[in-house]
Amino acid sequence: MKFKNFISTAVVFTLSCGLYTNVSFAASGNKITEKTYSFVADTIKSDGGANSGEVQEWVITSTPQYFYIDTVEIGAIESITIRSGYDNNSAVTSVYTYDNSGNLVTEEQLKGFCTDDTRLDLIGSISDTKKGQWGYRAGVISAENINITEGGNLYELNNTSQKLTVNDNMGKKAIIVGIAGDIGTKAYFDKITIKYSRPVDAPTPFIEAIRGDVIKDNAVEIDKNNKSIIVPVIPGTDISKLNPEIVIDDCASASLTDGTWANGTITVECGDDVQKWSVQCVDRGNPVLNGFYADPNIAVFGDTYYIYPTTDGGTSWDSTYFKAFSSKDLVNWKDEGIILDLKNVSWSGGVNAWAPTIAEKNGKYYFYYSSKNKDNNEKSLGVAVSDSPTGPFVDKGEPLTDGTNLRGQIDPAVFTDDDGQSYLYWGNGSTMYAAKLADDMISFDGDWVSMNPPHFREGSFVIKRNGIYYFMWAANDTREPEYEVWYGTSTSPLGPINCATRILTCENTDDERIKSTGHHSVINIPNTDEWYICYHRFNISHYGDAEGKNTEAGNHREVCIDKMEFNSDGSIKPITATLNGITEKIKISPTHFEKCEINNGQLEFKLKANDTLNADIYTAIYDCDNVLVKVFKNEYQGSVSVTDGEQYTVKAMIWEKGGMKPIADTVIYGE
Repeated sequence: MKFKNFISTAVVFTLSCGLYTNVSFAASGNKITEKTYSFVADTIKSDGGANSGEVQEWVITSTPQYFYIDTVEIGAIESITIRSGYDNNSAVTSVYTYDNSGNLVTEEQLKGFCTDDTRLDLIGSISDTKKGQWGYRAGVISAENINITEGGNLYELNNTSQKLTVNDNMGKKAIIVGIAGDIGTKAYFDKITIKYSRPVDAPTPFIEAIRGDVIKDNAVEIDKNNKSIIVPVIPGTDISKLNPEIVIDDCASASLTDGTWANGTITVECGDDVQKWSVQCVDRGNPVLNGFYADPNIAVFGDTYYIYPTTDGGTSWDSTYFKAFSSKDLVNWKDEGIILDLKNVSWSGGVNAWAPTIAEKNGKYYFYYSSKNKDNNEKSLGVAVSDSPTGPFVDKGEPLTDGTNLRGQIDPAVFTDDDGQSYLYWGNGSTMYAAKLADDMISFDGDWVSMNPPHFREGSFVIKRNGIYYFMWAANDTREPEYEVWYGTSTSPLGPINCATRILTCENTDDERIKSTGHHSVINIPNTDEWYICYHRFNISHYGDAEGKNTEAGNHREVCIDKMEFNSDGSIKPITATLNGITEKIKISPTHFEKCEINNGQLEFKLKANDTLNADIYTAIYDCDNVLVKVFKNEYQGSVSVTDGEQYTVKAMIWEKGGMKPIADTVIYGE
């Protein structure tokens, strides 16, 4: 079962998505008379009397949402009961059905469908800070007017009468369960029960999900045709200690019976039916975040990496809040929770929480983002401030740009130059905007500059290396496999931009399923010349075969990191988008040169001590012909005789995995 937008024209998710599972039924042989479905993924625990103990929280956005169940015998339905709760009374739940041809089933065809709108008493805190009520709330629509009616209120849904394309692998009829209500209302679901008036065929069980703390749930690849499973885990996981949950019908049992999780066999048994599934766990850095996220802004503060993404996986990009993630090594990421909720932004319409960016100045953190402006319904930029990179952030109280005169006010990116001056870049369509930020970081200093780099669509980003400014952007549509990254260079942070080139595309990957590699950001590992690009792609496990413009794929994206390198002339090498990503930990080293200078024929250096490396440190000095003059082992300061007026290069390195790895900026001295 999967939430979708009613105006979508294709049903492409099945139960294997892991958002809903079959948890119980009354059966006789291979027949059933009742079936219960319950959420099993992305759950939050309730403190009180919810029967399942697990509930799913959804935030109602500007468009109706729905999820669906397949393998249902529509003609035999006696009743459908939906157990759900809401944090206010604006929300409604309704049921719709489509047959195998994608035609809406009439109300009469639902037989004895019953509605019970009895509301139950409060059961306690559904989550830590929210109160809710459980109740059995359902409604029926007619095929003619396509409206939801419940509690005396009328909610109109867009285009629900249009024909849905139902894939052949969906099995039998589908039940659509929709919700609608005030934007921002929380809806909670814990089960749906379907009773049949006669015995019907029990669905064939299959493995729907493999879950665990170190498993990248949404990236698990389940091949039902070949009964094979690939389970991506965080690199460095001790697979011998892995004990994941196998999600499957309660009618069936599943367990690892041969081999290990590294390479083994899962046996599924349901009555006389026995299935053998192959399973393999593999180290994968990509995707780096467990869940659907997009438009990642990666940043470094202190010894910690942070990612600030758009929350994805919903409908029509109608996310309502921002989250942050932190890491000490680019491999293991911690969910820091919600750092800004649009319901707390006075000027926001409550939706379109898109593509944030962040900067630090004088101990304050400035969070720039885009959202729908409730005054004019246009996209606008906002800025919020916090004392911590993980929030909470407080909006300034008015938009930074209001979208009134110029549309495309989305996708901000902040860049701070060597002199401490910060700039903001943004735009959509064909125009990139840029402006100086004032000292207060929440207003502009001067007029905007507009630029029109080739193939510009959105997703601006700027870095600087060796005095050159690299302007980067996304081309094409984020719903297209060809969504990609371009760049050009300039000698100024405000352009003009020269020499536009593609560098990250779906054509340069190590797996043909990698598509829509775009909307990126870049970091330089402090004290090194190592660079990494952070971007999103289509979720591979469900959309690796997507072709053309695909709205579902464009709403289910995952965040990845790969290495970015430069040629000797300063140009960026074509980047390979990889399936596995970064699998080795990359920690931020505090090592740097406190002193490195030539005086009276002596080159003297002093390294800042670093007790975290746990490795021998080598400081090497080379002449202008790259000939080694001298190397110092585990000496944090030293000197060597040199020739005045000549150029020398000083490098601090450690020996790692058969090679020398720089741990500090390379320093060049002399003419």
